Amino acid sequence: QKCHKMHVGKKKVNEICPDLFVDDWKMEEVLEIDTEKIILKDEFDGLSEMDEVSEEKYLGDIVSSDGKNMKNVVARANRGTGIITQIMSILEEVCYGKYYFEVVKIL
Repeated sequence: QKCHKMHVGKKKVNEICPDLFVDDWKMEEVLEIDTEKIILKDEFDGLSEMDEVSEEKYLGDIVSSDGKNMKNVVARANRGTGIITQIMSILEEVCYGKYYFEVVKIL
């Protein structure tokens, strides 16, 4: 689903974090007899409860319910390791001769 809820903090109190609901809609195709065109019509399908998650990715960062930032640090370290591996494979595949260190600076 598109909508999630997350409690951030140690204790979860039901008065503070009530159940949240969102509208459900479905698309229905309607054929107009006069123009023989198919028109999409929205139809209300009731309410559904939001899923509760312990972590969510928001603007590229991982927000966790315990308030810690360790998952962001690990994700960024893994991304850096992957980029270094790509750079090293590029340098090993092609012989740059005396321009090796200039290429290293650029990459």
